[in-house]
Amino acid sequence: MRLHHVMSTSTNLLYKSGLILCTTVLAFAFTSNCALAASGKRSITGKIYIADTEPGATAIDEKNHTRQVLKKDVYRGEGTALETNEKSHTAAVFSNNSAIVLDTNTYLKIPKYRQEPIPPGQSSLDAEPSVSQTSLFIERGSVAMCSGKTAAGSSTTIGTDLCTLSSQGPGAVVEVTATTTTVSLVAGDITVRTDAKSGGAALKPGEQAIVTKDPNGGPPSIKIQPIPQNAVARVNAKVAAACDARKSVSFRMREGDRQLTPVTTGINVTDSNPGTGTDDDNPEIIVDPVLPGSIPPKITISPYKK
Repeated sequence: MRLHHVMSTSTNLLYKSGLILCTTVLAFAFTSNCALAASGKRSITGKIYIADTEPGATAIDEKNHTRQVLKKDVYRGEGTALETNEKSHTAAVFSNNSAIVLDTNTYLKIPKYRQEPIPPGQSSLDAEPSVSQTSLFIERGSVAMCSGKTAAGSSTTIGTDLCTLSSQGPGAVVEVTATTTTVSLVAGDITVRTDAKSGGAALKPGEQAIVTKDPNGGPPSIKIQPIPQNAVARVNAKVAAACDARKSVSFRMREGDRQLTPVTTGINVTDSNPGTGTDDDNPEIIVDPVLPGSIPPKITISPYKK
């Protein structure tokens, strides 16, 4: 389905008369990176699956190799960056069953993305398949996020030049410019911090935090307000697109095989290290696209007006 189609039909799924009806959640907990090690289980590098994209989107690995992003590509998550230009959007699904949608002119880095091996038979689209630790950094642009029920012990941190987000259970949109970071929360709760020592500002569903750079070099300011009425439809459409993308694929393990080869045909398989086609970890995470007719995804991303 073409990405530029407007998603007005998805808006009522999340809000009605100002009340939040969204039941899909995403956990963004600011916790120690020691959680996986403390569990005594091995962690492996998570994968990201490109559910939909448009020409002009690129993936950049830790060695600064760049390649065009194609629909149904699979990438090693940790160390990869995704970038869109002024005409492209990209919807990506993480192997922890969370999903993001990058709007135009967006640059997202994934410095850390580890998860425990997925237990056999754990392929639900409604829950995270295993504990994961994820760190994202949004350099510029707009990113919408959505996931199912998260596993106990999982954490994700989201950073920008102005703040760090910590939260439990949201679907949210984060918009970043050189002077502001705007966080719009659809479901769950988020705490926005401008430094590691501060208690931060807590967001509730339906609220928005605007973090503004101090022109005099002081700490950024945080303003909490309701999501403006003229922005509600736009915010909900972005989160709905991420939720739709999340339903397009599931993940499982294949033990004892380093080669990334999906069981379903038609997938472009890549790695963030060009030329290898493999990952450094074993066992391997395998991608299983949702078969037509089972849960039909409706991934539509429109060129939203700012």
